[in-house]
Amino acid sequence: MHRSTLLFFVLALLLPSTYLHADYEPNVVVITLRAQSPTFLQWKLAHRSGTLDVLTKIVGTHTTEPYILDATLTAVSRANARKNYDLKQRTTDRAIARIVVIRYGAAIDPMLLARKLSSLPDVETAEPLAQHQLVELPNDPDIDRQYHLGLIQTFDAWDKLPADSTIVVGIVDTGIDTAHTDLGANVWHNSGEMGLDGNNNDRRSNGIDDDANGFVDDWFGWDFVGANGTATDNSPVPGHLHGTHVGGIVAAVINNATGGTGVGKNIRVMAVKVGRDDPNSVSVGRTSDGILYAAAMGASIINCSFGSASPSLAETAVIEEATSLGSLVVAAAGNDGLDMAFFPAAYPQVLSVAATDAEDEIAFFSNTHNTVDVCAPGVAIYSTTPNNTYQYLDGTSMASPVAAAVAAMVRLKNPTYTSAETKATVMSTCDNIDSANAVFLGRYGIGRVNALSAVSATDPKWVTVSQSTFVDSDGDT
Repeated sequence: MHRSTLLFFVLALLLPSTYLHADYEPNVVVITLRAQSPTFLQWKLAHRSGTLDVLTKIVGTHTTEPYILDATLTAVSRANARKNYDLKQRTTDRAIARIVVIRYGAAIDPMLLARKLSSLPDVETAEPLAQHQLVELPNDPDIDRQYHLGLIQTFDAWDKLPADSTIVVGIVDTGIDTAHTDLGANVWHNSGEMGLDGNNNDRRSNGIDDDANGFVDDWFGWDFVGANGTATDNSPVPGHLHGTHVGGIVAAVINNATGGTGVGKNIRVMAVKVGRDDPNSVSVGRTSDGILYAAAMGASIINCSFGSASPSLAETAVIEEATSLGSLVVAAAGNDGLDMAFFPAAYPQVLSVAATDAEDEIAFFSNTHNTVDVCAPGVAIYSTTPNNTYQYLDGTSMASPVAAAVAAMVRLKNPTYTSAETKATVMSTCDNIDSANAVFLGRYGIGRVNALSAVSATDPKWVTVSQSTFVDSDGDT
């Protein structure tokens, strides 16, 4: 018998029916309208708002809003222009601009409504709107601080990096305390909103979109949700402490005789706030806008320590757009302690990160799944929290920025690498931890990240087999 194997270098998007306990927002569906369809043209003419005739007939009273904000589309378009992409196909008619969020009052299950809407000729895709949440757990300080730095050989990795270069990591999270004494110096600033304008006014606060990216005075990031989930502003200061902790894991200041240190060296963190101002809220919103903003503004790596069990075609389009802009999205695999896919981590372009402890054992809370790519320390991780404080936290939320910082150092060492090459390098240089995790084999990725091995790698070879087909060409078995 002769067998041939077909190798695919990109994972196929798995069907939603294969995932567990999906969490959706009630009375909300998301549709992608077909380009140049009558319904899309109606919505576009109404400035991507209002009601749609075809929906009124099905669901009655409803409102619509863009899945991606106008300002974010502007930022993405400018980023594409800088990369000399063909803007003819990247105008307001492209996929991310045709995604509509529909809110309705009728007592209809979002999944059932999405199935109905998907059959309409003007609708390309339809799905419920996933509810993403943060994936950290509080922990008392019961082990030595920052064991993870030595475990992944961070300090030796620093010696391999160019001294005169920096790289930006987008922290799409609950905001960052930019005044923290152990983090503020490594917060990214938008050069297009700094200095004085023609009237000698400070561009940081002159009320003008000086760099014409769609956001006014976004000199150190953007808040996409504000206090009520919809009020955007230019102050991504934290509500929940989660984002400051994540940012510190990546880039707490080195050699300042204060607190701890980040995994990465020569890294700036971009504050992209998608959590509400409420310090107790673990829900996040407008995450797709946050990802696209980070990509458009030059973040080579984008960390997403949030998610849910709900896959989304709309979110897939956003990840693809961010990847096309050169960004590698790194995301947490989730804290359900189950064998399950978690999104956005499970999308094929994303580096999915599970959590391990100080002994390289899979953390009891960490999800595992065949979509996980790597592991990183995520138990009792000591890092910055607001108001010049520090805290130990558990979670794949903590593991993800460890891996994100390693990916950033790989890109810093190899600035011409694509996101796929960066991801492959991080994966192919992991330490083998199979002996400590025999029960989870095949479900926690390649191994635990190693910063020194990753930045030392030269042209690593990597092939992903996402599907294999065996062809029995002569009829025997």
